[in-house]
Amino acid sequence: MHYAYADNHLYAFSMPGKKIDWMRANPLVSVQVDERGEGRNWKSVVVDGRYEELPDRIGHKLERDHAWTMLSKHTDWWEPGALKPVMPPVSDSTPHIFFRILAEQVSGREASE
Repeated sequence: MHYAYADNHLYAFSMPGKKIDWMRANPLVSVQVDERGEGRNWKSVVVDGRYEELPDRIGHKLERDHAWTMLSKHTDWWEPGALKPVMPPVSDSTPHIFFRILAEQVSGREASE
């Protein structure tokens, strides 16, 4: 999953599936990001927060556009979703889901030789 971090939120994009179903059922979520360095070096960060969808509807346009802007700074950010979203949407109901996670707590660890 590609994500962008801004304004104390992780912004992301996905297609419908288990991940989205689970976050809809329980919006209190954790995201773990790992980075492996050379040799035995590594970093790991865990963000605990609250899931919020950014639907393509009136009332969410600014947040959704902000998510699009933040994510589009990264090359091919849409590839993990398996479908490049089109701006503006082709129809009134698009299958892709933009969402954000409010970072309420952040922790992490790292190791280096």
